[in-house]
Amino acid sequence: MNNMLQPGDYAPLFQSVDQNGNMVSLEAYRGRKLLLAFFRNAACALCNLRVHQFIQRYPLWQQQHLNVICVFESPDAAL
Repeated sequence: MNNMLQPGDYAPLFQSVDQNGNMVSLEAYRGRKLLLAFFRNAACALCNLRVHQFIQRYPLWQQQHLNVICVFESPDAAL
């Protein structure tokens, strides 16, 4: 049995605390465009390259009303 999400599937709801101590809930983004990205480690060179690409693209994404949530496996101090 394949438990992986497929294109068009809904992500499971979750809540977490961001690096500023604010609650983030996937439910709050229901009905809105959302890019949900997962990164291994804040010290990972490839992850950092991707984050810099995200930062460069973010103004365009804002114009397109695309919200972005990035999840890292790293502790807060490493972010």
